Amino acid sequence: MLFGGSASTFTLLEWTMTELKRHPKCMKKLQDEIRSVQPHNSYVSEKEAEKMNYLNVVIKEALRLHPPGRRKCPGIGLAIALAEVTLANLVNRFDWRIEVGPLGDDKHYLDEASSIDVCRKFPLFAFHLFLNST
Repeated sequence: MLFGGSASTFTLLEWTMTELKRHPKCMKKLQDEIRSVQPHNSYVSEKEAEKMNYLNVVIKEALRLHPPGRRKCPGIGLAIALAEVTLANLVNRFDWRIEVGPLGDDKHYLDEASSIDVCRKFPLFAFHLFLNST
């Protein structure tokens, strides 16, 4: 069960980063919200993530557009909380350069693979760029 939950959370984060790449203004708005609450070198806790309205909206929109499975999940609350904290910390600590298709080919970046989880057909290549700690 734990493995299944982690795979679904990963799938949610992968699709969320894909959508944030497609919508840079949304990524900027999310970064601004997170960084207004926490300095970029600080850990965002679950309590702090719960207070971030736009972060919650981003996760829910990604779930609406790309649900990670074709069934109801009894652990969805835990998965969303884990995804919020993980995404908040990834966005807070780094800037991102994201390649959505194979070798930068963005033509089919929204294709889904045929499997139990509704994951991307081609992997998401995300490169973190360190922020200046000024």
